[in-house]
Amino acid sequence: MTEEAIDTLFKIKRHGVGPCLLSCNFLIDKLVEHGKVDVAVALLGRVGFEEAADTLREMEKVGVTPNVFTYTAYLQGLCKHGRSDFANEVLRALIGENLPMDVFGCGAEIHGFVKEKN
Repeated sequence: MTEEAIDTLFKIKRHGVGPCLLSCNFLIDKLVEHGKVDVAVALLGRVGFEEAADTLREMEKVGVTPNVFTYTAYLQGLCKHGRSDFANEVLRALIGENLPMDVFGCGAEIHGFVKEKN
């Protein structure tokens, strides 16, 4: 029912009510978990990457640790939109802080650099 969840997310956003951070994290987590990384990245792209970064910071501020799927979707979105250099900075910071990361996030960055011929 991911399509329904995404539709509901944007319906409530159009009415000026934003979803809570846990809801966003849960939705992104489930999308990636079910192999719908492209949908998760598109979802992050629709809210804008500045908003995605703000959401990550807000999650940390309120004590919610983003999981590996959230970070991976964020990195993939950055790389897909030509921001591989920034994704590399984010990835290095995550690794430096021993935060969760997997091969998919690293792979997204590599793919982004190759796509950008960098």
